[in-house]
Amino acid sequence: MEFSFKNKYVPVPSEFIERYMILASSIFVKVYLYTVFLAASGANADQSEISKKLDIPEGDIKNALEYWRDMGLLEIDDTNITVCDAPRSGGRGFIRPSAGQVAQTMSESEELKELCFVAQSLLGKTLSAKEMETLYWIYDRLGMSVPVISMILEYCADKDKRSMAYVEKVAVSWSEQGISSIEEAQAYIDREKNRHGLEYSLRKLFGINSRPLSAGETEFINKWSDSYKMDESMIALAYEYCILQTNKLSFPYMDSILENWYKRGIRTIEEAQAEHNSYKNRKNAPQRTEKPHSSLESFMHNKFDE
Repeated sequence: MEFSFKNKYVPVPSEFIERYMILASSIFVKVYLYTVFLAASGANADQSEISKKLDIPEGDIKNALEYWRDMGLLEIDDTNITVCDAPRSGGRGFIRPSAGQVAQTMSESEELKELCFVAQSLLGKTLSAKEMETLYWIYDRLGMSVPVISMILEYCADKDKRSMAYVEKVAVSWSEQGISSIEEAQAYIDREKNRHGLEYSLRKLFGINSRPLSAGETEFINKWSDSYKMDESMIALAYEYCILQTNKLSFPYMDSILENWYKRGIRTIEEAQAEHNSYKNRKNAPQRTEKPHSSLESFMHNKFDE
């Protein structure tokens, strides 16, 4: 016997809205609601299909389903996912503590009291009951230590992002990246500072002062820094060659220069200039019997020929 809804709505358990939705990450909420929709419509879908439909990495889909299973709102076996109206008892089910329970737990723990004090100092406000629940959720459900959570709070404050929603977003991101120790957190923060410092310097060099970098431009810079391992001086030299050849800023043109240097193992200004000078000398030398261009000569001919 098959059951289906004709109504154009999906029934969501009130327990989910009242106790679970507020503190869960936006990705987890999105996956849960789509799971309820699939269950209500009697549809079949695997994690790969859900990933494509929601435009969420398949690993996050798996984590979200396991999270809601642990919350007791889903039952999962090898072939079926069942939406539960209320958290199931026993097993691995987790009942989220009430606001009063959270407040009591945090008041009885010296390290959690210290965490609340740090959060209020860095965020510049007294935490509401919901914000305390979010802080406790990061500590309890994400399993993050108080020192690491304190680093998240300081990281957010330094970015002038002082909402608990943003703190939660960063905490979930760090958790998904496996950042759980002070050393890992500090390494991440250092990488971010270096990245933003590079972006700021390059914006000044490129004369981009009245707008932020586009997503595509940021992606190019990240590739030059992270994938090609080029420092600011090498990117600046590529920019100089780009302007000399095209009279304008072109991220794709600069990318072709930096990619060529990367593939040829050129990592310093001296090496890049020597390579460029060598090409110019060959170009200006008296013409003799034509020989086929090497791959490098062909590249330089295309990039630097006037």
